[in-house]
Amino acid sequence: MKRLAVLVSGAAFKDGFPQNLLLFKEFLKSDAGGSWTEREILVTEQMSPPLAAHLAEQLAAYDFSLVYTCTTTGTTENDCTECLRDRASLFIRDTCTGLVPMEEAGYETAETQP
Repeated sequence: MKRLAVLVSGAAFKDGFPQNLLLFKEFLKSDAGGSWTEREILVTEQMSPPLAAHLAEQLAAYDFSLVYTCTTTGTTENDCTECLRDRASLFIRDTCTGLVPMEEAGYETAETQP
């Protein structure tokens, strides 16, 4: 079965990762969560409308697609993931309680070029 989990942060990565998003990713990788592999999980920050529309088209290539979006404010006014709702096999919207710094989350920060 070809599957894809798209985990969308409502915050910009430079601000940190929503703690709930990290916990959900670890759950997916566990036996109880389905033993998803890293390459089956896409983690992204806030999406632009063109990127969300492109991803919505790409979901058709998967037998099962899960979209988990985690906002820190509870508002969805800048959230472009709504177009994924009808294309995903499972769509979950969550409100996160806090952000974790990128390094603490296990991701490296990108150095800005002069």
